Amino acid sequence: AGLSASLFTMLGLCVAAYCRSFNDYLLRAVGLILPMVLPFLNFFGFTDTLWWYLLPSQGSLLLLGAAFEPVEAWKLAYALFYLLAWNTGAFLLAARILKNQTQR
Repeated sequence: AGLSASLFTMLGLCVAAYCRSFNDYLLRAVGLILPMVLPFLNFFGFTDTLWWYLLPSQGSLLLLGAAFEPVEAWKLAYALFYLLAWNTGAFLLAARILKNQTQR
């Protein structure tokens, strides 16, 4: 849960840095949130595609599911490493954006 929370917090900071109001943030955040909920289609059985594995929220769902039922080792490794990679990228992006926005 910590990897997912930190990832979405940093992505939210990236979006918030360009907003002047809360309403502006909500409108822009939809563009970030919508793709991240697509893996729920697999989770609830509406689809069965591997394309959702490209989104970091798929890793979060795999880790969540592992708490309740056995999950293959490669899926756990994918989830952890993929979330770590996305967290690293999101941190670097957020740091750069916030540095640029505060220097204005």
